[in-house]
Parts: sequence; structure tokens; C-alpha cells
Amino acid sequence: MIRLIKPSPFQALNAKWRLIDNSKNYLSESALKSFAFDDTLCQLAGKTDQPSLRFWVHDRTIVLGTQDTRLDHIHDAITILDRNNYRVVVRNSGGLAVLLDNGVLNLSLIFPGETTSSIDGGYERMVAFIRAMFPLAKIDTCLLYTSDAADEEDS
Repeated sequence: MIRLIKPSPFQALNAKWRLIDNSKNYLSESALKSFAFDDTLCQLAGKTDQPSLRFWVHDRTIVLGTQDTRLDHIHDAITILDRNNYRVVVRNSGGLAVLLDNGVLNLSLIFPGETTSSIDGGYERMVAFIRAMFPLAKIDTCLLYTSDAADEEDS
């Protein structure tokens, strides 16, 4: 019998999970379709009280965050990406730029009645999920950079 050392937040969810595999059928679609799909799942989770796990993959796409669109040379960057056959889309939430490609599996975790107030909180949920999937693996996470760390280095 495999037991987790730390209880996972997923163990407490007794609801039947909705599992959706879009890992093959969305390859050539815009990533905006995946964001719309997740928005629909969020609304459905609120109505049915059922969590969802969705797998999705898009080929040769760069997803920009709203902060990325304020960069000085973003239009030049988009032109270069376009010349190299990458689609560029801007999401209305979340962090910074992310590469989507055929070898990158994306996961959406959708919980009924819950919201994550920060990007860090979302990452913590994903780490808990990965640890629950691989309970025997030693999965360490660390903070690679913060503005506080940079300030300390300058001192």
C-alpha cells in the first residue's frame, strides 16, 4: 500500500472527477480555445460541484501574459516569432510568457467553489497534484528568483 507522507488536498475531494483529454485534438487550434474551454469548465464546476482535470497540447504557440505586452520591443518579438511559424496569443490572466508545443503537456485543475488569489497559490496546488500522482518520487521545489533576492545581492 502506498501512503503519502503529507496529506494531499486532493484526497479530501470525494467528488467524482471529470477527466478531459484534449492532448491530441487541439494541436492545431488556437490556445484561446483551451482558455475558453477552461472558462466553461469553471462555470460548470460551480453549477455541478464537480472538479475537473483537463489535459491539453497546442503546437508551436507562445502565450503571453498581459505584462509581456508592455515590453518595449514586444512587437519586434512577435514579428520574429511569426516568421518562425509560432502563433502568439495573449491571455487575460496568469503570469508571463509560456511556450506551448507538441511535447509539452498542459494540465488544468478546476475546483468547484474555489478560487486562487495568487499565481503562487496556483503553483502550490499544481505541486501538490504532481506529488499526489507520484507519491514515491522526491519532488523538491525552490524559489529561483525574487526581487528581494536581487536586492540582497546588491547590498
